Amino acid sequence: MATLIPRVVRRLKRELRGAPRAAGPSRPAASWSLGLSSELEYWRYWIDTRGGEWPRDFEARLDPLWPFLEDLRERLGTDPPTRVRLLDVGAGPLTVLGSYWPGHVVEIVAVDPLAEEYGRLLDRAGITPRVRTEPGCAEDLVARFGSGVFDIVFCRNALDHSSDPLEGIRQMFEAVAPGGYVYLAHSENEAERRGYEGLHQWNLCSENGRLVLWRPAVRRDVAAELGPRAVVTCETPPDYVVATIRKSKELA
Repeated sequence: MATLIPRVVRRLKRELRGAPRAAGPSRPAASWSLGLSSELEYWRYWIDTRGGEWPRDFEARLDPLWPFLEDLRERLGTDPPTRVRLLDVGAGPLTVLGSYWPGHVVEIVAVDPLAEEYGRLLDRAGITPRVRTEPGCAEDLVARFGSGVFDIVFCRNALDHSSDPLEGIRQMFEAVAPGGYVYLAHSENEAERRGYEGLHQWNLCSENGRLVLWRPAVRRDVAAELGPRAVVTCETPPDYVVATIRKSKELA
């Protein structure tokens, strides 16, 4: 069976065949398909060197006692469920999410378009992940998992890599249960800083406390796109955007 990525790339090449070249930043779908190989090369280096410049991060991702992220715990409220189901979108070869939370069971599902390739790299290096990343794109989550099945959908530094980040957010929002939330943490305006190179084709930023997706000539206010079921909040640590999208119980 062909892997997900060759299928995606073949589809994108068909769509782009004969398309005129545009001045300025390239078309997102074209650059996304061309950037896949460089993304894979980065993670191959990361795995072969066991984290490169960040060995502690590498080891933490393998640690079964790596704590469940405090910021996520706090957002579950004062009476959190004893079983929490999370989806990590664009997780890479090893999810950054810990699952250790005494008194609770934290179930993590991790997806990434390059999951099969990452799995082969991990197997070659003799590494057994805590959570094995499964093939999947942000834009296809509901077809894969259904609606309202996760307490939290998490995405860190991956939406700016996707070919259609707004559709990815819509899919994450539909996959989360009423009262649950989508948690997005991304470098601010990353594509702009990188000159729209490779997979970096979209920017995330906060404008007057509102989460905005943009690239030249395109701007999307996420709260306006999702409608009244979504309560979107933004925090802006230096050079970073952390957004929470909570799904209303009343309007679900």
